[in-house]
Amino acid sequence: MNDQDNIQHSPTRYKLHPAQILLSWLEVIKALIPLIIIVYLDIRDSAQLEVYHAILPGFLLLGLLTSYLSWQRFYYVLEHDRVRIHKGILFREERNLYYSRIHSVNVEQPLLHRLLGIARIKIEMPGGKSEGDGVLKAITLATATELEQWIRSQSSSMKQKQEGKEEGQVQQEPRNDAPPSHLALEQPPIFSRDVIDNKREQEHDATKQTAAYTYKLPLSEVLFASITTVNIGLVITFILGVISFADDILPASLYDRIVSVIQVIFPTWWGIVIVGVIAAWALSTVLYILKYGGFQLESDGNQMSISYGLLEKKKHVFRIKRVQAVVVKEGVLRQVLGYAEVGLHVVSSNKNETVVLHPFIRKQVLRGWLSERLPQFHWVERDKRSPKRAIWSFFKWDIFINGLLTAAAVWYFGMVGWWVLLLFVVTVPLSYMSHSDEGFTCRDEQLTIWKRDLARYTIFARRKQMVTFQKIATPIQKKMRLQRMKVKLMGDVGGTSFNTQCLDEQDVEVVWNWFRRDQQEKQQQK
Repeated sequence: MNDQDNIQHSPTRYKLHPAQILLSWLEVIKALIPLIIIVYLDIRDSAQLEVYHAILPGFLLLGLLTSYLSWQRFYYVLEHDRVRIHKGILFREERNLYYSRIHSVNVEQPLLHRLLGIARIKIEMPGGKSEGDGVLKAITLATATELEQWIRSQSSSMKQKQEGKEEGQVQQEPRNDAPPSHLALEQPPIFSRDVIDNKREQEHDATKQTAAYTYKLPLSEVLFASITTVNIGLVITFILGVISFADDILPASLYDRIVSVIQVIFPTWWGIVIVGVIAAWALSTVLYILKYGGFQLESDGNQMSISYGLLEKKKHVFRIKRVQAVVVKEGVLRQVLGYAEVGLHVVSSNKNETVVLHPFIRKQVLRGWLSERLPQFHWVERDKRSPKRAIWSFFKWDIFINGLLTAAAVWYFGMVGWWVLLLFVVTVPLSYMSHSDEGFTCRDEQLTIWKRDLARYTIFARRKQMVTFQKIATPIQKKMRLQRMKVKLMGDVGGTSFNTQCLDEQDVEVVWNWFRRDQQEKQQQK
């Protein structure tokens, strides 16, 4: 008798929290704001204003009605092998998320959700959408936590059962009819005995694998990490944003007065830039604390859970086996202090964001700590480096770009523009360090890459997670027997890729043969 024979299908439907009506309505209002502003600015007389005031409430009520109907028509059902989501007012849509294909379950609490005491849960699958394949936008935090654990256990146990059936080693466990507690409080139980058995099997296996691990990052270390992190993009955006805001919003007389005062305090533009950088650095520090405050890592050897955020609470849950690559990032200042940030690329994790395994860890303990958390990855020393004849490839863009900037500055500012040559004091050492840090190690089933832009990166990737490998060379590089390699991993349509800048041709050929052997073995197995 198979699992299907034991399943008693129940049509019980779970609905979202009523707060979803408010959230949907606010999204409608947010979408209408640009139109409201445009129409309001185009009003030329009082008659048009009265018509506008009469129509606007109608649009807002229509938005409220559609938000209510959208909430009313949305429900989800938990079955023995999948989660079914139904939605749509006029055109109905049904989405089936099979436990065996779910790769990550993330619980998030944006600021408004935290104020309302609710959470949002995202269920992601391989090659899925960036916003999540199944999103429950508003459920109570207790239900979200219970549902997340339930889906995780079902996903793991279904995959374990499939592997056991292939090996002829399926075992039976004692049964327990008790449903998840928080879900039972909201709705009648809908889970069959076999589904309960799956959860018990997974819990038994998890406790047998390894002892649970929990780590909480102290707020003092979060503060230290924020000070050592400089977001260059945020600095530039902050300076330009302040200038643009003052020029567009403030009256001309007030703007000129502020500029004259600043010129008195800071006679040169260098002073203004320094103050702007300090202010942006302070803003970057505050944003970093808000993002990573309350960081907590939990692992049971099979599943890993990472949560962080003071205002917007985020939680990533995934199987350790689904980690495609590990990226160790060392900023210039952190490298001097001996600290690093560890990020993960996970199948079907957020497509635009790397999951942070540890935002601030000492390099002295990183090697052993990483092996314990992710035993499939191994810390190795660098075997191959970028050859000396490749150093020109690292300096060519510095010379070209800095030369253009200097020429433009001299043309516009005159003799003062020659100060732009000081950029070489910064860019030349960085280019030299990029050449010194470039390299790789190809050993067993793992490719490890070292590279640098502003920060130094150490990338660990497993061969079975690689889908493409490219050897690239310009005509000049071919003459000098140089190449660069590009590796693409599994994931969404865009994929995650890592590349080197300039390596010896023979060294890249070794990696190419290593990758090609794996592809040939896969074809033979098929």
